[in-house]
Amino acid sequence: MAAQTGLPAQSSADRKLPTTLRRDLTLASIASVAVFLLAILLLWLLVVPGLDEPPLSSPSPSPLPVSSTPSPPNPSPATSASSPSPATSASSQAKPAPPQAVTPTKEGNSAAATAVRLDAVKVSLAVVAGVGGLVALVVALRKQRVSESAHEREEDVALYNKYDTTERRNLDLYSKGVEQLGSEKAAVRIGGIYSLERLAQDYPSHRQTVVNVLCSYLRMPFELPPFRDSIRDETAGLDLLTPSMKQKKTTRPGEKNSAERRQEFQVRLIAQEVLQRHWSKQASQQFWPNLAVNLAGATLLDLQMNGAAVSTLDLQGARLHGSANFYMAEILGPAIFTNCDIGFGTFVGTKFRGMARFDGALFRDFALFDTAEFVDPAFYRVHFESVIRLGGLPTLDSLSPDVPIFMDATARLTEDAVRELPAGWRIVPRNDGTQLGDIRSVSDENTEGQISTGSAGAEP
Repeated sequence: MAAQTGLPAQSSADRKLPTTLRRDLTLASIASVAVFLLAILLLWLLVVPGLDEPPLSSPSPSPLPVSSTPSPPNPSPATSASSPSPATSASSQAKPAPPQAVTPTKEGNSAAATAVRLDAVKVSLAVVAGVGGLVALVVALRKQRVSESAHEREEDVALYNKYDTTERRNLDLYSKGVEQLGSEKAAVRIGGIYSLERLAQDYPSHRQTVVNVLCSYLRMPFELPPFRDSIRDETAGLDLLTPSMKQKKTTRPGEKNSAERRQEFQVRLIAQEVLQRHWSKQASQQFWPNLAVNLAGATLLDLQMNGAAVSTLDLQGARLHGSANFYMAEILGPAIFTNCDIGFGTFVGTKFRGMARFDGALFRDFALFDTAEFVDPAFYRVHFESVIRLGGLPTLDSLSPDVPIFMDATARLTEDAVRELPAGWRIVPRNDGTQLGDIRSVSDENTEGQISTGSAGAEP
């Protein structure tokens, strides 16, 4: 529900956050109560033994003083007989009394008990303060950790919400752009193309998807409108078309009228311009690297890939009317031109980093490959109608003539046509009156010559 409304989704950890705080406070309270009870117990153990001492004893009365007046003599004979002698009486009177034990006073006992109580209170307060400080430290650390975790969760949620919002916006832009491409109105289709371009420019992760959509649109079946003076000025590059390429105006059942075809033609030119703007390295701010371009079967006019850098290029069965400019382009992967209909092909300085397949291709006008670089070329069953410039290329001259790069290839023989082939290859005219010639290697001609000579010598 939160994702539908666009609100941050509250995780289970966020809902448990208040419970965690309450649990920490409860533990801290229990610890404080335990410390308080412990302090009371210590106070009891230290103070009570001092209160259990025996009561203080009262001082014994001092003995009565002995009178110095002699007692009257006892006339009784028994008394006189038993009474001691004067010397003995004198010695007994002179003997000192034994020392008496000193007993503590009430004031001394009260001071000692007070000192014990004070020590117990100090110890209890110290214990309470230490444990209380430890508990407060633990609680503070726990709160700090919980606060940091909550902050991290908030950042994660905010980042997820931002990403989700961005993706939803991109999906809406993409859906609207694709929907506009399917409109019946040319202006709406053009708006859809520019909407997709803006999406891909702002978000690189969508660039390949947008390129795939535009290439799919260009691969849809289409016939060029009749080229007349009224539209010659509206479209650049039409002067490069040969008379054989200019279509005549025809009317067929169910065919779109000329105005609608011209509108669709303009839409396709804009789609081409968007692609050309972003696969060229010359536009550094708008360059989209590592694009896989699939224009197989597309009908294109004046394809401009000069200075382009793409990962793969597929033009199998495409019709490249007008000029096909690949000047200083770099194709990192496979370059497929199989069965491609090429008008004015310029491959000057083109770098084919992977295989380059021109099998069954038709070059209606010039085929210029000056300073081009090949790794794995193949021109099987290719046909050149006009100028051929494939000579002087180190990557082709270094190949052995036994490598069949021009197997079953043909060229039209005209007096003014320039024909430059790699070393070891030449055009052999046919004898059927078609002005065509077969491109063969010198080694093949020598082998055929030897076979012909041998056969002629064997005849009687």
